[in-house]
Amino acid sequence: MSGASAGHQPNWIPLDFRKAVVGKGSAEGSLMLTVSGDKPREAQGGAVVKLNPLAYETQPEYWKIELLWDSADAVIPMVTPFSVSITLDQFRGSKGVEVVGQTKRQKIEISS
Repeated sequence: MSGASAGHQPNWIPLDFRKAVVGKGSAEGSLMLTVSGDKPREAQGGAVVKLNPLAYETQPEYWKIELLWDSADAVIPMVTPFSVSITLDQFRGSKGVEVVGQTKRQKIEISS
């Protein structure tokens, strides 16, 4: 039957950012990556932003973490600020992390 909608289907695409910083997490010894910038204005169910760590079989020098936004149903002409965070307890390269946006990349060194 094709009458009812199956719900929102996300369309994740890379998004650029202004700032990416690593700071202390809520637990002792944990670190938090916070990325901020501008995103297309939210529409019903659209323009959600997330950090997506890539999967690796062995620990890389810099763990790549993609910044993605859900473009489904987004309203493009207006922008609004965003800030999104992720704990780095499981996603840390031997030297640090690399935040990857649409056209911008930033490596952040993390000393153990």
